[in-house]
Amino acid sequence: MYNQNGYYAWVLELLAKLVQMGFNDTSIFSHIKVFNEQSDVLRYLKEKIKRKRDNMKDLKTLVNYCKQYGFIFQGSEIYGGLANTWDYGPMGARLKNNVKDTWRKRFIQERRNAYEVDAAILMHPRVWEASGHVASFSDPLIDCKECKMRHRADNLIDDFDPDAHADGMTQEEMMQYIQEHHVPCPHCGHSDFTSIRQFNLMFETYRGVTEDAKNKVYLRPENAQRGIRQFLKCTTFDESKVTV
Repeated sequence: MYNQNGYYAWVLELLAKLVQMGFNDTSIFSHIKVFNEQSDVLRYLKEKIKRKRDNMKDLKTLVNYCKQYGFIFQGSEIYGGLANTWDYGPMGARLKNNVKDTWRKRFIQERRNAYEVDAAILMHPRVWEASGHVASFSDPLIDCKECKMRHRADNLIDDFDPDAHADGMTQEEMMQYIQEHHVPCPHCGHSDFTSIRQFNLMFETYRGVTEDAKNKVYLRPENAQRGIRQFLKCTTFDESKVTV
């Protein structure tokens, strides 16, 4: 389950953003405040980054760099890794929290009409039924039998014919369109696919000691609902005027 290419791409994206912010005299370490006791560590790291920037020519170098200096580690790596999971090391955790603290200070503490809500990641299932997530928060996936690549059926059709408007088709209509027009796999060029299956984008789990349908809950699939559920309380606890 170890997705090495995905890990490389994620690390590259992170460091590309850091480079845009500037590993130089106006680097991220100078405009994101850090604890005094860490200044020597960060100064040393900053100098090491300057010396090694020219050596970061490929993704493997970036990954090794992040591992060596404690920014990002592959999740569960000693057991083979788990795709799309990452652990922040000592420097990565500090950097991430510095960014979060800076964002909170600018957009919450320095504003008079912004309030932070830190909600539970588990909510009552009826929240997601009311929002439409349970009924429609899924992707129509299809597998190529030749190369085993997986695609979203609607994207496959729209890439083949932008005027087809697959987002308005049912699952049966998408399958019929793919078969009738011999839509090719963009990876191998063959047109031999499995049937379309709905991939639920919500992570479901169960509360209690038994796996009972009545105890089914979902990890929060979006952040907006936590503010919506507690919006009225946020406007009344101190007579605040929260922007709608």
